[in-house]
Amino acid sequence: MRWNVLSGGITGPEFTAGRTSDHHSPFSLSDLPPEALYLADLGFFSLTRLATMAHGQGGKRFFVTRWQPPTNLYTRSGHRIELRGLLPQVVGQVRDLGVIVGRRNPVAVRLILVRVPEEVAKERQERLRQSVKDKHGREPSAEMLYLANWLILLTNLPRRRAECFQVIVLLRLRWQIERLCASLERRRKNRRMAFLQTASYPV
Repeated sequence: MRWNVLSGGITGPEFTAGRTSDHHSPFSLSDLPPEALYLADLGFFSLTRLATMAHGQGGKRFFVTRWQPPTNLYTRSGHRIELRGLLPQVVGQVRDLGVIVGRRNPVAVRLILVRVPEEVAKERQERLRQSVKDKHGREPSAEMLYLANWLILLTNLPRRRAECFQVIVLLRLRWQIERLCASLERRRKNRRMAFLQTASYPV
């Protein structure tokens, strides 16, 4: 499903096989107008996707996405960045840095780092444990749990268009489509339940 925030228009939903990766979305990036802003969850994260938006035909598109561990980040001179050395240690403190993501098709992005409150970090760690257990049947790594203490974002939006706090607010728009999908799923289940009840007790 794709939602145009400005117009309110919705494309989809499109149905795919249950085991189909989000990377194989039926929606093409080329359908996005030039200078569109693309928001998606980590299921759609891919370096190829980011490079296509930044350098693709038909004009540049912008994106805001969470960083996907263990994606490597580089300086403009090509040196690999150690993320731990950049993480702010004070809750609410923000760092906004220019980095490169990707080696084969490098994309210049802003790396935005925010230390979250302890209660937020604990909630994120619990969700992470549940997600990794459901998908892989194991505990997440200590590194993944440690990094849950920070919000880590990548965007190619220039600072003149959006300050770091505005970028964080923009990312929250993604939850609107998550809520819409949850609402559609509840309706589907309710219709199915009504159908089963009708089928069980014919008049």
